[in-house]
Amino acid sequence: MADDNRIMENVDNVREPTKEDTVAETIKSRFPNAHVEIRENKWGRKRVWVIVPREDYKALMKFLLELDPEAHYSIGIEQDYGEEIGYMSHILLHYDNAPAVSLLVDVRVPKDDPV
Repeated sequence: MADDNRIMENVDNVREPTKEDTVAETIKSRFPNAHVEIRENKWGRKRVWVIVPREDYKALMKFLLELDPEAHYSIGIEQDYGEEIGYMSHILLHYDNAPAVSLLVDVRVPKDDPV
């Protein structure tokens, strides 16, 4: 009977994937060279963070429009990392069904070869 209780406890802990989980897994499967993770801020807001090689950046951005044709580009942030420069895009996906998925896409390139 103790084993039955353990099984029931595990069943209770199973949860449906969130929109963030689904977006993160979809990006991971399509872009295996991208680093994808879900982070939660101190207010409990989850964001999907993606670091993508520059070779995959355009394809990823195009893919995001396939995921959600109504994707909303919010802001772009340029960053100086010393030997590299970076560009981070903040995009909202699936915002018609609140809360939206907050997605941050980071791409970095060497300063001496930015294009």
